[in-house]
Amino acid sequence: MESNQPGGAAGPQRALGPRRENFEKIQQPNLRRLGRSVCKVIVDDDTGTGFVLFDNFILTNAHLFKDCVEAETLKKGVEVFVLFNYDDPEPDTDYCCFEVIYSYIYFKVDDLDYAVLQLNTEGQRVSNHLIPPGLLKDVGPMPESGDVCLIGHPGGKCKQFDLTRIIEKEKRGQAVDDKLHPYKDSLLTLHSISHLIREQGIENIMIGGKLAEKRSTYKTFMYHGSSGSPVFDAQCKVFGLHTGGFVYGFPNTRIESVIEYAQPLCAILKHFVNMLKTKGLEELLNRFKGAAKGNSVQ
Repeated sequence: MESNQPGGAAGPQRALGPRRENFEKIQQPNLRRLGRSVCKVIVDDDTGTGFVLFDNFILTNAHLFKDCVEAETLKKGVEVFVLFNYDDPEPDTDYCCFEVIYSYIYFKVDDLDYAVLQLNTEGQRVSNHLIPPGLLKDVGPMPESGDVCLIGHPGGKCKQFDLTRIIEKEKRGQAVDDKLHPYKDSLLTLHSISHLIREQGIENIMIGGKLAEKRSTYKTFMYHGSSGSPVFDAQCKVFGLHTGGFVYGFPNTRIESVIEYAQPLCAILKHFVNMLKTKGLEELLNRFKGAAKGNSVQ
């Protein structure tokens, strides 16, 4: 299973069907509002996406820091920054930057891949911007079907929105076959791609696989730099953490993916809460519960 770290610049958005156009028209104001909480994450020479979970805590993917972790936190000396309001290209952008001062990073733990980053808020007010509201109160369960929206920073570029649709569990195999159909007359190429995505663990998300019920799948144009993007359902509830896809490519061409996936936020939050209890972090646990008040994720 590969993260969406390989890739190139994001491709063009797909044409929307009538239902998705209606979804966009109805929910666009809400998605724009929620999108203010989405940020670009910068670590060394790599980038990803994250979003405010609660207070000054950001949720993103752990694999962004895979070479920078020691004892479930960032190694000493590793600098991580997040940018909010990165909506326009430079020099017209008016983003604000915050430094990460602590982290909780869990990679390949209980089939999860997530990191919670604490931002330094002392002296960090920039251009009258503060940290946007957290999305913890807007968390919902993972839907089995329907329209969804990803918000992220593919390629480390300005914030983008992608309206797409969940690929139901029983349709994942067909979706992969459809993606590979152009190579049907080149058996060697088809075999090579099939072997590559099997090595990445694609069978785990298919019917009967150990992650079949633990991942939401879809097609998106957002590859490299979009890991950690929030995924919203048709009611604008954030239910998933976009994590990666099963990728292939050829020399001098853009990396492609046969199918992309998100982890369920409810599973991530359950693990995070259990960690706080196990480590006796009562003050942080109470802050989490206060932010989640009125939501079933408590």
